[in-house]
Amino acid sequence: MNKIFKGLGLGFLALALIMGVGVGSANATLTLEALAITSDGTLTLDGAATSAIALGSTQTTGALTLGAAHTSGAITIGAASQTGLTTIYGGGPGNAVSIIQTAANVGAANAVSRGLSVTSTGTFNSTGQNLIGVNSVLTPLGTGGNVAVAVYGKVEQSTSQSVSGYMSGGEFEIANTVTSSAATLYPLTLDLNSKGHHGNSAYIQLQDYGTALMPNLLYFAQDEVGGDGAGTLLSTSSASQDVTTGHIMYIKIMVGSTAYWILATDDAPAE
Repeated sequence: MNKIFKGLGLGFLALALIMGVGVGSANATLTLEALAITSDGTLTLDGAATSAIALGSTQTTGALTLGAAHTSGAITIGAASQTGLTTIYGGGPGNAVSIIQTAANVGAANAVSRGLSVTSTGTFNSTGQNLIGVNSVLTPLGTGGNVAVAVYGKVEQSTSQSVSGYMSGGEFEIANTVTSSAATLYPLTLDLNSKGHHGNSAYIQLQDYGTALMPNLLYFAQDEVGGDGAGTLLSTSSASQDVTTGHIMYIKIMVGSTAYWILATDDAPAE
């Protein structure tokens, strides 16, 4: 029995020396409790170069939290130098991945607060390559479904009006500082890749759900929009462009390399 106690004593002494050296070199205190590991300095959990590190397991039924309500520092998953994929699973059906921002205080005037910001930088290494900033792919399974939408954008305003400018379910912009005209610019591209379709199919569907119906099909923020720099505008209400009596606006569309003009008038049809 004395040998056992002596052995335990030497073991605890060795452990104390190891922890003491570790704490001294890290200049921090590491507290091990039954359900918590706490450090008063920077805490790093690491393994061997080829080892896997798991937080939680397949048997975990409780919540797994990174950070908390009082966390004031940044929460980072991955790093710029990593070469592997970063994957976030949402679980089975009905268990989606939710990203919630509850403190979106805009702050300074003319500032922008982003609930979710995705910034991607890609480098082309050869011709024929493509870059996509955000890729959303939805694969419907089963039968009898009603609607399948890959990306859904919604602005929901409460009973008190918060926005005095405009609201938009989606806004797209191309910021191009290259003055040459080598690249073709499309702020919005609609692609169809289908072997069959219903007779009501169209590139754009318009729907009204509320009691206040949409008063306009299109809205041009300026009387004259776009142009080729040589006096030909995408749309214009300039009197100098009038070529047909009764039409005061022209909307340009391109079919292949041929330009066509839709003639418009401000003479409203009879109700």
